Amino acid sequence: MQARIDQLHPFGTRLAEFASTRVIVPLAVLVGVSLLFSVFAIYRSVHLQEALQREAEARAVTQGVRTIARALTNEVRDYAWWDDAVHHLVLEPDADWADANVGRYIYQSFGYDLSLVLDEHDRSIFGQVEGTSDPDAARDRLGPELPLLIAELDGHDRATAFAVLHGMDGLYATAAATIVPEAGSPLTVAAGGHRTLVFAERLAEEFLTDLGTDFGLAGLNFHAEPADPTRPAAVLPSLTGTAAAYIQWTPADTGRAQLFLMLPGLLGTILFCGIAALLIHARDRVYREIRESEARFRDISQTATDWIWETDPELRLTFVSDACQRSLELNPEELVGRPLHELLRPQHGSTTEARDVAELAAVGPFAHAVYRAQAGSGEDHVLRVAGKAVWRDGALLGYRGIATDVTAEIGALEQARFLAHHDALTGLPNRVLLQDRLDEAAARCRRRGIPAAVLCLDLDGFKEINDTLGHTAGDLLLVRCGERLRGCVRGGDTVARQGGDEFAILQTDIERPADVEMLCRRIVEAVALPFDLDGPAAQVTVSIGVAVMPEDGDDAARLLQQADLALYRAKSGGRNQYCFYEAAMDRQLRERRQAETDLRAALVHGGLQLLYQPQVDCVSGALVGVEALLRWRHPVRGMLPPAEIIPLAEETGAIHALGAWVLRTAFADGTRWGELHVSVNVSPVQFRQADFVATVAGALADSGLAPRRLELEVTEGLLVHDNGTALAVLAELKALGVRITMDDFGTGYSSLAYLHRFPFDKIKIDRSFIRQLGGRPNTQAIVRAMVQLGRSLAVPICAEGVETPGQLAHLRAEGCMEAQGFLFAHPVPAGDVADLVAGWRAEDVGKPLRLLTANGAEHSAA
Repeated sequence: MQARIDQLHPFGTRLAEFASTRVIVPLAVLVGVSLLFSVFAIYRSVHLQEALQREAEARAVTQGVRTIARALTNEVRDYAWWDDAVHHLVLEPDADWADANVGRYIYQSFGYDLSLVLDEHDRSIFGQVEGTSDPDAARDRLGPELPLLIAELDGHDRATAFAVLHGMDGLYATAAATIVPEAGSPLTVAAGGHRTLVFAERLAEEFLTDLGTDFGLAGLNFHAEPADPTRPAAVLPSLTGTAAAYIQWTPADTGRAQLFLMLPGLLGTILFCGIAALLIHARDRVYREIRESEARFRDISQTATDWIWETDPELRLTFVSDACQRSLELNPEELVGRPLHELLRPQHGSTTEARDVAELAAVGPFAHAVYRAQAGSGEDHVLRVAGKAVWRDGALLGYRGIATDVTAEIGALEQARFLAHHDALTGLPNRVLLQDRLDEAAARCRRRGIPAAVLCLDLDGFKEINDTLGHTAGDLLLVRCGERLRGCVRGGDTVARQGGDEFAILQTDIERPADVEMLCRRIVEAVALPFDLDGPAAQVTVSIGVAVMPEDGDDAARLLQQADLALYRAKSGGRNQYCFYEAAMDRQLRERRQAETDLRAALVHGGLQLLYQPQVDCVSGALVGVEALLRWRHPVRGMLPPAEIIPLAEETGAIHALGAWVLRTAFADGTRWGELHVSVNVSPVQFRQADFVATVAGALADSGLAPRRLELEVTEGLLVHDNGTALAVLAELKALGVRITMDDFGTGYSSLAYLHRFPFDKIKIDRSFIRQLGGRPNTQAIVRAMVQLGRSLAVPICAEGVETPGQLAHLRAEGCMEAQGFLFAHPVPAGDVADLVAGWRAEDVGKPLRLLTANGAEHSAA
């Protein structure tokens, strides 16, 4: 056995040598390198920790200064932007009030060493120093830099200024604000009469002691310049952009202490240096990954439109991303520490039941919860919030989530809903909402017998205002009219706009029938008052149709139709009145609709006809022209005159086609009768067509009728509400060579005024005056005056409705130049005019009536 051991000994020796030469040396080198690397890594870690510690201490000191600045600025703004301060410090200065509110109270409650009120010349009018009233001492304490701080406020009524000032006895954190009324206040401050409120807190050793206690700092001192460049320093802001002073302190030496503790351990862990190096490397890699992760999180939170929030288990905010400031105009730093429910208030009626975050997160992650938050501007914003609870090792750490501002989206949806049920111009309910409320009122009436009334309203004269003053004025008139109508009804009633100048009112819970009539009278009186259209004044009236449930039924659609029928009766009965529905109106409506259908059919199938009545020279008896008179051969009612055709055509809109047909037919007929003038009556509605002049010119060109032979007869009524536009149209017609006649002279509003403003070619005396000639002396005087007026203006006068030789004799005696009527001939078809012209005998003019039969043969009548 011993031999065996001896044999192995050389191998053991060689192994030991190998170990000493091949293993121990490299291992020693590795240990040495590892030791150096470990020392370097520890030193680097300690240095980094000291740098981070200094940065944290600097942030703490800066935050302490910012806290004072923020508190001072908020307090001085709250007191300066206060109606009581405006009243007692500016408008009616009250020293007692000032001493109680911005003097002793400021010192005792907030610990501000100094408060000061300056006038517009920066003179002190009130001040306190440590609770004692002394304006001059207060101003002097702040030193010569105070005017620079006040200058920061010039021209900014809603602003504050903050700076650290060099006072007589040290540094002062100072904030100032102009004393102005609250937003929306009725108080005003005269120009040049402003006051400035100043609060200041002395930055003394006590401030440094508190700051050191709060943040665990030692050796805090004020310095005009950093006394020791190796010690960290925080800047106190000044008014010139440079530092007012510096705060320096002795940084905590935690890194070096840590180094002394770790070095002994390193000596005992040399064999593990390699592993330690790997661990340090891994740690650095983790640090980099954490920093990169934090950088990604920071970039996302700073650029995203959604903002991120985190809370502790008690729902106090611990983090708010910068996007909150862009969305709500709130400083995230000021939100930290506040309860979440102060920022996010549950929105009732949202898709998620209105609960706080803790209740929602208790059942798991949540999304689409809708909350409201008040922005810095005071406006409410709507937020869609998602979040979850954060757990670690079974313990609740808090909650985190994101908030999306959906105010614009919700506002657009609400606006869309509003526009779907309201008129865009007036803001009144539209037809859809009116129908819904009518259905509800009808249902209440059927169930409980509660009466209601439906009023249909139409503005009389709105079109004239819209045409003369423009659509802007017309729109404003509709808005103002809607406001007046709302002022006439109760809170439970509905005022709706149905379109154009048509409104409707639903009057509910009627206690007595007279209530409906009283409402109608209020509306008629209110609308009749002049409207101020931001410059020009306008006046309209209103026609009202009324249907009452249950008397007229309880079907909403039927009631609205019945009220519309009553409205038609009110307008056709003279306008500016109200009319209740009657059963007979249904029959009249059917007849009117049938008449409208018949008229359109007559236009298409040739049921209309023009007759022509001669116009005669009173002196010579010669035939000078014919007037075209419209007739309608109705299949049931027989031959209808213009008085029954024209109003129906105007109401139904057929007047445009009818008027064009009359012009084309009369012009074509007139080309067959030599030099006779052809007179055509023009409806006011037809005259107001934008293309009326073009229609006349086109008809003349198509027919070949010479314009000088055409006489267009217009009534002065069309000039009353739109004289500027109407006179311009008449001037265009005159430029075509057409003659213009004023029809029914003496029956209108201001005949003489329009004769002065426009050179008419002929004036026609209305038949109502001719009928009374020889019976009433004053009528003969009126006719004489008209004829003399025409002679003085060199305008021919034509008398209508001459039926007796005596009437003709009177007209001749007065000097009237032309006449027409049954005395000369009844209106005849176009085909008989040529025979009438051929058989005309001037010497027989004035004899008994000469009638023409259908074939043109004459016979006499008394």
